[in-house]
Amino acid sequence: MKGRLTKNSWLLTKPIAHRGLFGDGIPENTAPAYELAIKMGYAIEMDVHESSDGVLFCYHDVNASRLCGIDKDVRQMTFSEIQSLRPNGSDYPILSFNEFLNLVDGRTPILIEIKDQGKRKGIEEKVVSALKNYKGEFAVQSFNPIIVKRVSRLAPNFIVGVLTTSVNSMNVPKIVMWFMRKYLFKFFMKIDFLNVNLNEIPSDLKHTKNYYVLCYTIKTPEELIKAKKYAD
Repeated sequence: MKGRLTKNSWLLTKPIAHRGLFGDGIPENTAPAYELAIKMGYAIEMDVHESSDGVLFCYHDVNASRLCGIDKDVRQMTFSEIQSLRPNGSDYPILSFNEFLNLVDGRTPILIEIKDQGKRKGIEEKVVSALKNYKGEFAVQSFNPIIVKRVSRLAPNFIVGVLTTSVNSMNVPKIVMWFMRKYLFKFFMKIDFLNVNLNEIPSDLKHTKNYYVLCYTIKTPEELIKAKKYAD
């Protein structure tokens, strides 16, 4: 609900660079993308996966093919293998989550998306542990409401939210997607915000009563006007 957030929260007042501020030779979710976001006054949204040997790292896709040209599930790679990858053929390595936190070091707020890990469990504990002593502002979100619920149980003081989409990117059963699309998770967990796909507003907003609403991903001035009309 709206209890823990206020209209003055950075989540509602500060533009957030999706996967850092990337483009023009700067790959997403890399150190230069994060640094440029900070320089330009943005908060940072980023993504967290866990390697096969238990290291949290900053990467969006499940598969390494789009950015790194290797058809392999990144969750099945060791962190040493992850470190050898170079997104978009650049010279920039993929950072561990701890490296990311040390890089940002409280200079701007961060919105952390925990990626679904399939049958592997325990990523929530590692993310919470890494954030327990972090001094900067942050919030945690996921498309998987179970992940969000686990984070809230481990760290009740964390600001948390659920991402929504009609695209079944997690390949979950249709009944689970229906459950998520109807926002029925609100009956068994408390969250602070919803993060709604721009392409699905305003139709989705009938389900968002009593929640603050974020909107992703804005790429043009026209999309910004639409987002500001419907989202907080």
